[in-house]
Amino acid sequence: MEETAYTPADTLAAVEGRLAELAARLSAQVEALTEQDESRRRTLDTREDELRRRELTAQAHELLQQRGLPAALADCLAFADEDALRRGVDALEDAFRAAVQQGVEERLLTQDAPKSGAVKPLSEMTDEEYYAAVSRSN
Repeated sequence: MEETAYTPADTLAAVEGRLAELAARLSAQVEALTEQDESRRRTLDTREDELRRRELTAQAHELLQQRGLPAALADCLAFADEDALRRGVDALEDAFRAAVQQGVEERLLTQDAPKSGAVKPLSEMTDEEYYAAVSRSN
């Protein structure tokens, strides 16, 4: 068997080739790990956003309930952050109350005026006045 003699240049070239292979494999592994890390980070960010949105939604329902407003109005609010939520609830409450007040005023204007003058409390009415008032309202 004949042995091939390697020169230092051959050995250096072989080592450099092997190092290049190892560097390429390491680079590919680093890229794969970086991609996995970014994917995990995006997943965690998505979960965190969903959790924050649920917390703010619950907070909106609670605020609306405390103020005597329908919880369904929470769908009209922006949930960017807690301050935006509070400002939205304040604006929504003002608009809702103004709309209710306007509706009440319109209803009062369209109702028939009472037929008699001042209305007496029931405790001060005689039986005849009571039955006359009841029969007029029917």
